[in-house]
Amino acid sequence: MKQIHRRFTMAEIEVANIMLELPQLIFQSEFCPRFSFTWGLKRKRSRISKEGVTVVFAAASPPSLKLSPSPPPPPSLPHIFVDNTVGATPIEKVTLPPSSPVTPLFFSPSESDEKSRPSKKISRVYTLKRKREQLVGMVADFTNSNEFLKKDIQISGRLLNQLRTENLELKSKKQKVFLFPCYILLFVNLLFLIRWGIILV
Repeated sequence: MKQIHRRFTMAEIEVANIMLELPQLIFQSEFCPRFSFTWGLKRKRSRISKEGVTVVFAAASPPSLKLSPSPPPPPSLPHIFVDNTVGATPIEKVTLPPSSPVTPLFFSPSESDEKSRPSKKISRVYTLKRKREQLVGMVADFTNSNEFLKKDIQISGRLLNQLRTENLELKSKKQKVFLFPCYILLFVNLLFLIRWGIILV
C-alpha cells in the first residue's frame, strides 16, 4: 500500500479557513452599524485524497441587508439676485429655517476673547483705582505727620528760648551773690578805718 503523505497540518487548514472568511468579516464590520442583517455560512468539511488534503468550501450566500431609511434632504434656500440698476426694487428679506437643535453650538475663540476683554479691563481699572487710593492715603499720612513735626519744632524752639533766658537770669544772680560778700567786707573795713581815725572824713 502506498503511504498517504499529509501536506497540510490542521493549524494551516484553520488559518486558510480564516483567510477565506476575512473578506466576509471585513464586510460585516463595515456595514454592521448601519445595516441589520442575518445570514448563515456553511462550509463543507475537508476531504482527504490519496495525494493529500484537499479543502473544499461552499460559496457564502450574500447577506440579506435591511437598509435604514435615509434622512430627508435639507430644504433648498431661495436664490437672491441683486439688481444694481437704477430704479430696481428693494430685495425682500428672506427668513432662513431654524437650525436643528441637535447641531452643537460652536463659539469662535474671537468671541470668547472679546467677552474676556471687558472683565480684564474692569479688573485693571479696579487695581489702578485701589493703588491710587493707597497712594492718596499715604500722602495724607505724610502731610499730617509733617504738620505734627512742625508743631513739635515750634514747641521745642519756645522751650529753648525760655531755657536760655532762665540761664541768663541765673548767671546774673550768681554774679550778684558772688559780689555781695565783697561789698560787705569792703564796707566793714571802711567803718573800722573811720572809727580809728585813719581815714579822715
